[in-house]
Amino acid sequence: MFTVNTWTPTPTPTPTSAPLDSTDLLDVMDALTSMDALLSAVVGALIAVLGGFAGALLQGRREHVKWRRDQRLRAYADFIAATDNYLGAAHRGDESELPTVARASLTASAHVRLFGPDKVYQAAESLQKATVASIRSLTLDAQTLDQREDERIAARETFVDLARAQTKI
Repeated sequence: MFTVNTWTPTPTPTPTSAPLDSTDLLDVMDALTSMDALLSAVVGALIAVLGGFAGALLQGRREHVKWRRDQRLRAYADFIAATDNYLGAAHRGDESELPTVARASLTASAHVRLFGPDKVYQAAESLQKATVASIRSLTLDAQTLDQREDERIAARETFVDLARAQTKI
């Protein structure tokens, strides 16, 4: 037949605690002091590591802002030079040079679009159109040419003002 085993827990002895004497208290205080020093060192190291990461992050951000500013400045200066060269070639009547300088002006305009905000690019487009209108009016009467040149100069000034504001010059 079946036998039933019953389990009876055996009581665990409770440790007897002896009263702490002064040397035991000093040992506990020394252990706590050592733990405080260790914890302070770990927290200090953690703060130093986090500070290093934060510094590297800020430095990277500063470098990117500087790079972007330099790219914008170069694009804006190249665009002004390219439109001036285009106008100069037209004034000289150099038909062989016109396609090359016109292409350079369009390329410079594309760089303005890549690196600058939309309002600067729109000002560049206005200057480009005003330059083309001024070139087309070279064969017309002096009054029309003067009007187109005034429009081109106004567009150029608008572009320069916006470019200066973006590059903080």
